[in-house]
Amino acid sequence: MNDNLAEMIQNENVQGQTFNEEDLAIPEVPQDEVAAEASLDAVEETVEEPVEEGIGVAPLCDWFEENYESFNNVGPVKATIRGVDPKKTLIIAADIKDSLLDDGSQERSLHVYNNADSYRVLNLPGSDMEVFNNGLKIVHDYDIEANMYLKVYGIKSGLFTVFCNLVDNMLIPYNVTRFKKKDKSLPIVENVNIDNITTKLDENADTEALQVLYKGISKSIDTIVTIRDAVSWFLEKQKEVYDINHLLKIDDIIIQQFN
Repeated sequence: MNDNLAEMIQNENVQGQTFNEEDLAIPEVPQDEVAAEASLDAVEETVEEPVEEGIGVAPLCDWFEENYESFNNVGPVKATIRGVDPKKTLIIAADIKDSLLDDGSQERSLHVYNNADSYRVLNLPGSDMEVFNNGLKIVHDYDIEANMYLKVYGIKSGLFTVFCNLVDNMLIPYNVTRFKKKDKSLPIVENVNIDNITTKLDENADTEALQVLYKGISKSIDTIVTIRDAVSWFLEKQKEVYDINHLLKIDDIIIQQFN
């Protein structure tokens, strides 16, 4: 699955013929059929389009304008540049992790989204956001009572939504859903085995398999005894990661621990 996820991350004009009314032989339609057809048309006009179930989307430019004040590590850069449409172009200043300037202030980098009006994100309030060179990550506290949280990784071709449960203060992923740019809503995936997470956390971890799945854990393998230890280690590791491929890989490894 890791390889598949990584691989995922790498516009006739028909002219109608014109007829004159006198050239057409139009048969007369009986009045009862006309009335029946008119009645059918009236019924069809009252039929409403089905409502899309799931979570809708919004343009990144609109979503960010409504949500950026909730984040301490990112903010908008207001600039007027000749030839650049400010409604379509979004410039975000984002903190660079663990990087300070000589004066001790937080170092930031600029990320430009030239088509922010067509870049889709989930139409939900965000509780956390990070911006990377190859995309962005947004966390949504979707339904706290139902213990459902979303980590959304945005890339040029769409979104990867990681459904999570909050267990022992750890945001533990249980499903990854690909959301393409053409999709209009995200279906909800519930974790029917949420109780399994609590049980599995205290089971012994397969340390040999973990080292095969992720070589970087080898240096800390002596501290890994239970699955809880492994999950905690991976979640801390994600705080150091700057690449969406890498983040998705770790999420997938964590999910495997509960299968």
